[in-house]
Amino acid sequence: MQAFKLYFKIFKRSAFFMVLLYLLIFGLIVALFALNFKSSSDMGFEAQRSRIAVVDNDNSKFSKAFASYINENSQPVELGTGEQAIKDALFFNDADYIIIIPKGFGEDFLKDGNARPQSYSLPNSMRAVYAQRMAESYLKLFDLYIKSGNFSFEQAKENVEADLALKTKTSIVSINKSDTGSLKRTVDYVAYAITCMVILSVSLTMLAIEKGDAKKRNLASPISASKIGLQVFLGNAVVSLICCGMIILLVIAIFREDFFNIYGAWYSLNILIYTLVCLGMSFLIGNLVPKNAVNAVCNVIALGGSFLGGAFVPQSLLSETVKNIAVIDPIFWFVKANNEILSISTFNLKTLSPALYCMLVQLLFAALFFSAAMLAIKYKRTKS
Repeated sequence: MQAFKLYFKIFKRSAFFMVLLYLLIFGLIVALFALNFKSSSDMGFEAQRSRIAVVDNDNSKFSKAFASYINENSQPVELGTGEQAIKDALFFNDADYIIIIPKGFGEDFLKDGNARPQSYSLPNSMRAVYAQRMAESYLKLFDLYIKSGNFSFEQAKENVEADLALKTKTSIVSINKSDTGSLKRTVDYVAYAITCMVILSVSLTMLAIEKGDAKKRNLASPISASKIGLQVFLGNAVVSLICCGMIILLVIAIFREDFFNIYGAWYSLNILIYTLVCLGMSFLIGNLVPKNAVNAVCNVIALGGSFLGGAFVPQSLLSETVKNIAVIDPIFWFVKANNEILSISTFNLKTLSPALYCMLVQLLFAALFFSAAMLAIKYKRTKS
């Protein structure tokens, strides 16, 4: 294992500092994010009333009653006009839930009770979930009173508001303060940290081995080139797993008990699979890119991929065009797998299928990168 030992000597000298730097940066970001979430969740439910924007394009008697109830039981948010105003309100975290009441909504609803307004919600927000339930409860209960035929519109309105006021007292205590969505968003950010850490550590170490005294020592060694290559690859794998382990331990240290559940286990598996993707990517970069260009390539892949794939911007806010382009980005499938895991309430093969599919796509990316790297190695040896 002479080449394996040499690998770690060079790793300590050429890439270890960069790994610690990115780990520190990621740790600070996650710590600030977690502290902000915990401080807001400890303020109590009344301080955390959902921020809801209601746009009433109907102005009927029913739509006014519905909008009035929502505004009285939330923090009303003023919203501009147009689709961009909706996206901006969600992206800049100005609103948790947005309700757009179309023309004719009141008349349609009073006919059969099936009409529903358009709605947009902040991804992974418990307040958005509560807002959606509050609106749906009002509509369903109002429909029951109207269909009974025993109440006028005003009587139905008064009874609905009275009933929901009683239900509110019992429903608040059932809401869990720990929001798994905050953990999920943190795991999304992992994509950037893992990409940088693995690409820089593996690529820089490989390039250092291929140059100067290290290469001369390997050429003079009685060990065959294939065995040296295998030991270098094992070094790459061990370093990648160390990076993966440090990231997971950091997330555990910050979230603690919130991580020790079935969600945390599946997030960990997804991180491990994405680490294999980064290992294959780094192996390819180490065989194609010169040393002075590795940092630039790493930044383009990590930053560009994180924005395009939804690690920094929630995928629900990305346009369909961007999503169609992002399918070529492994980070897109990593984040999509996290989204699918978060959406599961009961874990079984059927509910896990979408997440497993995303993980399979990531493994195919890893296989593609490894295959391309092997072709690059074969070409270099043939050329030399």
